[in-house]
Amino acid sequence: MAFEGRYGQMRASLKNALHGSRTIAFVLAALFAASILSGCSGTGAGPQDDPTAGHRVDLAAAQAQRALAPDEPYWSFVQGKEFWRQGQLDVARAHLDTALTTDPDYAPAAALLSRIEFEAGQYEMAAELLGGFIARNPDAPDPLRVALALNLQALAEPERSAEILAACADQSGSVRTAQAYVQLQGADFESSLPAVQAVVEANPNSAANHNNHGIALLYSGQPEEARAAFLRALKIDPDLPGGLYNLAIVENFYFFDRAAGQDYFKRYQTAMGNRPAADPDDLGAILANPVGVQALLTSTEAADD
Repeated sequence: MAFEGRYGQMRASLKNALHGSRTIAFVLAALFAASILSGCSGTGAGPQDDPTAGHRVDLAAAQAQRALAPDEPYWSFVQGKEFWRQGQLDVARAHLDTALTTDPDYAPAAALLSRIEFEAGQYEMAAELLGGFIARNPDAPDPLRVALALNLQALAEPERSAEILAACADQSGSVRTAQAYVQLQGADFESSLPAVQAVVEANPNSAANHNNHGIALLYSGQPEEARAAFLRALKIDPDLPGGLYNLAIVENFYFFDRAAGQDYFKRYQTAMGNRPAADPDDLGAILANPVGVQALLTSTEAADD
């Protein structure tokens, strides 16, 4: 059987796996821009710069500050953010809910809570939260609109997703990246390469853009070029989960290097840390099974015959 026939069958088989990794990749690279939003103080008088960024928080000290300023949502947000870092998601949700009860228009809490719900696959909850926030705040930051658009896309509402992105004030940067992502998610994904390529050329320093470019290249039948694009994404962000997951797929299924695939998958799991490490097509189980690739090849050969 010719390699092209086998490749075509595998490309179709792997569409859903790449679909899942696209979601992970883009969310963590461009969705919530925590370093931007965490400094917003909403309508309160909290700090404009987040001193907790990149650091562990003394939760007792944060609780004491919250007691001194019960009308300020910032300290509840800080506690929620720290519990999220620790993987205690229910506790994090409770603190973020408190921040939003204190100030329903506090953007950082809305952003982080919607991220938690997105990563848990609770797209409807995240979309409802973000939609309500934006309805109350017509001048809400574009990253929140991008987040809403991606949740709507996950809910199979591409038209509404496109409308939300079109309403963003800045039609460059993460908005263009999101628009390319939405096209990759759509029914016409196989013709997405020119649009994705244009986004990469406009912003070559974005790891998410290179990752999406790799997916578009893979869909267009260029696995070697796709691997190079994923590697460029990791050169910019070595811990980009989607890039690591996609390279695990490419190495295992397209270049038949199970050891390399296992290595990238382990790095993906490490990069996800305490967050839910989505594995939409049981890639971890396939990589752990020495006959996993051969089983797929056998099934595609049968289909090709």
